[in-house]
Parts: sequence; structure tokens; C-alpha cells
Amino acid sequence: MTELDLVEQNFRNIIHFNRYKLTRIRNGSNATNHFNQSRRKMMITEGILVRVYGRGGCRLKLSEKASHLLDILLEEKRAYNGD
Repeated sequence: MTELDLVEQNFRNIIHFNRYKLTRIRNGSNATNHFNQSRRKMMITEGILVRVYGRGGCRLKLSEKASHLLDILLEEKRAYNGD
């Protein structure tokens, strides 16, 4: 495996392991309610969460890449369960 493969696999594993919390964040919940500060910082560094600045300050949202992969994972789960 190359280093790029390992980075991509790590990205996928983090999203898979935290898929339910990330779904809640995508639906509008605050990341601070689900992850501690060090976990949020790691997810920003990995490109899973992005900072969005608005009138009320900074808010963490799911990145486009993470959101797309989360959709794929949830779709696979639905197909596996026969929903």
C-alpha cells in the first residue's frame, strides 16, 4: 500500500466509525455536542469537518468529500439491510 492509500483508508475509517454522529452534524447539530476538542481538531486536519464563518461566528460543517462518502456508506447499509 502506498501512503496515499493509507491516508484515504484512514479517511474512510473515521467516517465509517463516526457515521451516526456525522449524520447528526450534517442535519444541523453542533459538532461540540458530539466530539471533544481534540477529536474536532483531528477531523478538521483530516478534511472531514470544515470551518464555516458566519454572522454568529465559526461553525463546523461536514466537508463535501466527507458528505459524499457518508451518503455512500449509508446507502450500502440500507442495501445490506434490505431497506
